Amino acid sequence: MRLARFLMIIGVTLVLLSVISPVVEPTYVAYFNLRPDQFRGCMVNCNSGLDIQISSEHNEPFSVYVMNYENGLRMLENGSLENVTVIHVFYNRTLLIQHISIPVPGWYAILVTPSGNETITFLEVTIANPVPNPGLLLSGVSVIGVGVIGFIIMRRNYQNNE
Repeated sequence: MRLARFLMIIGVTLVLLSVISPVVEPTYVAYFNLRPDQFRGCMVNCNSGLDIQISSEHNEPFSVYVMNYENGLRMLENGSLENVTVIHVFYNRTLLIQHISIPVPGWYAILVTPSGNETITFLEVTIANPVPNPGLLLSGVSVIGVGVIGFIIMRRNYQNNE
């Protein structure tokens, strides 16, 4: 019964961390002007996904590219999308509110460029980890389930032995 209780405590801890840990991690916010044929953005570290919100002040259209760290650096160095693998692309948006799934934990580049030939005077980019963290939540619920099943089995065995 101790093992079952221990597993349930660990599971509850993981569930609580799934809600608390994204709050502790930073939210990335950037404000900038953007000329045509220019890419700007940021590198973010994430585990399972990101919540992205991007808006332009005067509803100027923009495109967003999400790629891994290496491809992001290559794209910024060359100023071109040639020979770059992009994970997610969002074209001609004036507002983007999106949850993006990430294939592997690590660093990712989120780059923005104007969709037209006009300069975007003010662009706000907000990037945050989702709450709750799906990986921790699933792990916590699984461990709680194993603990409950173990507790029920041990309880039955204890009652049968009396």
